[in-house]
Amino acid sequence: MIHLSTITMSFKWPKFRAVLICTHDGTMHEDEIVATMLLDNWATVQGKPTPINVWSRDPDDHAKCDILVDVGRKHDPEKGLYDHHQFTPTDGYTISKIKASLYFGDSTATSIPCSSAGLVWADIGMMLIQDWSPDLSVRESEIMFRMMYTHFFASVDARDN
Repeated sequence: MIHLSTITMSFKWPKFRAVLICTHDGTMHEDEIVATMLLDNWATVQGKPTPINVWSRDPDDHAKCDILVDVGRKHDPEKGLYDHHQFTPTDGYTISKIKASLYFGDSTATSIPCSSAGLVWADIGMMLIQDWSPDLSVRESEIMFRMMYTHFFASVDARDN
């Protein structure tokens, strides 16, 4: 399991312009709505310009955006890629095998794969908690981080996997 007190956001946000966050168009799902809300909130608490949301399945549009949520078929937080639909040459498009237990410990709630919401929470959730509640100790923040996953994000992940 990853030690949470060392987590920092992987993606390097531009300092002086709004970030473009892309998710798919068409029917919206809970996981990309929650994921983009978290990213919007992170930008706000960090004093960054409000992100601009783009809705498209077009790879040309994806290439113009800074962060992809639930599109792009890749998960790479350092590049701002938060898709849980992974592509492998042997079995084509598959749901992510990135288990929540890697970030949140072993339990029934963490036995399912992460959705895009769980992937974003794993990347920035600890920092959001520390921004929302700066008086919490690192240990208390870690407990809150895991509790938020178990009692909220796990259900979002389960409904989209």
